[in-house]
Amino acid sequence: MSTAIAAAVCWRRGLGLELLLVRTTGGKRWTFPKGHREPGETLAEAARREAEEEAGVVDGEVDEEPLATYRYPSGAKGVAEEVTAFALRVDALDTGRAEPKRRPTWVGPDEAARLLAERRDSEFGDELAAVVAAAVARLDSTA
Repeated sequence: MSTAIAAAVCWRRGLGLELLLVRTTGGKRWTFPKGHREPGETLAEAARREAEEEAGVVDGEVDEEPLATYRYPSGAKGVAEEVTAFALRVDALDTGRAEPKRRPTWVGPDEAARLLAERRDSEFGDELAAVVAAAVARLDSTA
């Protein structure tokens, strides 16, 4: 699968594994930081940049190997775009640098899956839950 859209599945370990979610541009739903690749960027670099712009991630390490791909509804009704997701370990976050209204929020994996499914068609909620499951599987194996 080839796509020009990348997402950052930002994570840290606190009391357990936590994932960082942001509000969509319109503020109605939760999502992973994501966006289109810019000229000259790899998808992993695009995911890193989006995490910085949308969530205020100022230090961390992005995996070069994709974590998962998923479909995400675009602004055009009925059209789904393919997104490649990358795990990004967050070492430092400055929410003051996040895009306005994004509200970066750390949650556990179960809460992430629940929030990502809210106000979405079930097919897209299921795909995002699968991304959370892929993150848990990969990150638990590196604990």
